[in-house]
Amino acid sequence: ADSLSQRFFATNFSEINYFAQVALLKKLSDAAINEHLINTLKENMDDRNSYKNDLIRQLIKEGNDQ
Repeated sequence: ADSLSQRFFATNFSEINYFAQVALLKKLSDAAINEHLINTLKENMDDRNSYKNDLIRQLIKEGNDQ
């Protein structure tokens, strides 16, 4: 949840495989995420209706509710 970790994940998110991305997104669901990571997650959404996209939408919504 700290800023340094979030910056690392934002920088490397697109390079990890789908299952690692989903695992990371699940871990982030309890953390307040910063704007940089939110923007990275938005950029990594794809056209498919996937579980990863659902998790990203949920994180963005939770971030906007705070």
